[in-house]
Amino acid sequence: MGGRSNGKPDDKGLSETLDHAIDDLVEMGEYAKVLLAVRRDRAALRMRRFKAKVAIGSTAAIAGGAVMVTAGVLTVIGIARGLSLVLPQWLAELVTGVGLLAVAVAAVMLALRSAERRDLEKKRDDYERRHDEHRARFGHHVSGEAPASSREPR
Repeated sequence: MGGRSNGKPDDKGLSETLDHAIDDLVEMGEYAKVLLAVRRDRAALRMRRFKAKVAIGSTAAIAGGAVMVTAGVLTVIGIARGLSLVLPQWLAELVTGVGLLAVAVAAVMLALRSAERRDLEKKRDDYERRHDEHRARFGHHVSGEAPASSREPR
C-alpha cells in the first residue's frame, strides 16, 4: 500500500515517478524553447517594423525637403523676374538676393532675442521662487534685508 511493502520504498513506483518527472522537465524545456523563439521572433518583427517606419519617414522627409527647396527657388526666381520688369535683370537679381538675406538675418536675430528674453524670464522666476523659499524658511530675504512689507517706516 502506498508504494511500500515491508517498510521499504517500492522501486517500481519510485522509478515511474522519476520517469514522469524527467518527462515533465523535458516537456518544460521544450515549452521554454518555444517561448524564447516566440520572444525572439517578436523582437525581430518589432525591429523590422521600426526599420520600415524609419525608411518611410526618411523618404517622406527627403521628398518634403525637396518640395520646399523647389518652392523656395521658384519663389526667388519669381521675385527676381518681377523686379526685372522695372529694373535691369542683374539689379533685380541682386536686390532679390540681398533682400532675402536681410530678411533671413532679421528672422534669426528676432528668434535669438526672443529665446534670450524667455531664458531671462525663466531665470528671474526661478530666482524669485528661491528667494521666496528662503524667506519662508528663514524669515528674511536672501540679501539680508527684511521684506518690504516688514520694514519699519523711517
